[in-house]
Formats: sequence, structure tokens, C-alpha cells
Amino acid sequence: VIFTRSSLHEQSTPAFIIISDTIASVSSVYFIDQDLDAEELGGNISWNDPDDFAELAGYRVYLGTSAMGANRSQINGDVPANDEILLLPSNTPLQSFDFAVAYTRSVLVEQTTPSAVMFGDSVALASNLILIDEDLDKAQIG
Repeated sequence: VIFTRSSLHEQSTPAFIIISDTIASVSSVYFIDQDLDAEELGGNISWNDPDDFAELAGYRVYLGTSAMGANRSQINGDVPANDEILLLPSNTPLQSFDFAVAYTRSVLVEQTTPSAVMFGDSVALASNLILIDEDLDKAQIG
């Protein structure tokens, strides 16, 4: 409620405006590393939509060094409001990033507190390989 006032008198009928404080945060951020190289990531980052998405314009997803998005680096640009998934390209260097952090955004501003998932770097190495050379020619393998 807002009243105007002069040096003589205060307004008797105030003006007002209804303020709506909307909370729209993603939940259950999920990532499985499908890039099997050490110190590299790749795969889908997914999440559940917020319960209230009336003001939702989209999402921004970053690599971050903390669950709060410290030292963040955006992945692939803005994600439309009707998507719940973002592809983290294969061979993305892990560097010092430990988290994927997802923010909702409205037409006015990006959310200040993200939802996050900690990375687990999947590595697959072949070991104990044996080749029995059945080619009888010198300097050839087969």
C-alpha cells in the first residue's frame, strides 16, 4: 500500500499493487557419464520441471566447481522451457569442475540458487589384451 504525502496532508485513499513472489526451481538433476575417457565427460544432464512454471522462460545449465555454481561455465546456451534435458558433448574436459548446476530463468532474471548434481567420471580401460598371430608372414599381423 502506498500513500502520497505533502507538507499539509497525507492521502486518504492509498494506491496498491499485488506482488507475486514465484518460486520455480528444478529438482532431481541427473547425470551419468557416458564418455569413458579419464578426465572427460559426456552424456545427458536431465532434471524435473518446477512445480510452478507460469513465469518460466527456460533454463541455463553450467559446469561449476561447487553446488552453488562457483566458477561456472555455461553449457551450450539457453535451454527452452519445454525441455528437461541437455546434452553435454563427449570429450568435455573435466578440468576443475565437480558439478552440473541448473538454473531456471524468467524473462527478467536468472534464479539465484541452482539445483546441482555432482559428477562421477566413468573410466573404462582395456587390459590384459592378447593377440595370437596366426599370419605366418614376417612383419605382418593377422
